[in-house]
Amino acid sequence: MRSYLGHTLILVACVTLAPLCLAQSTDEPPVFEQPEDPQARLQELDDVVVQKQKALFAARMRGDPEEIKKAQEEFEAVQKQRSRAVRALEQHR
Repeated sequence: MRSYLGHTLILVACVTLAPLCLAQSTDEPPVFEQPEDPQARLQELDDVVVQKQKALFAARMRGDPEEIKKAQEEFEAVQKQRSRAVRALEQHR
């Protein structure tokens, strides 16, 4: 009985942790992946900057300080990513 219980606990642990392990392994890009196109990345970030800018404006209109702070942080983070993408594009040229 004890052996059966131990095997059951191991099986439950494997079933519970397997999705987490699989999710981590799929997050890593394959080694043979083509390098990302800097121009395409910049265009994507331009779209995200506009979305975050709209979200920040909406948060300011609602007047919730917590929401404004969060939207401001997200907007600044995306702008930093865009700045890095611009530098990468300049180096690529």
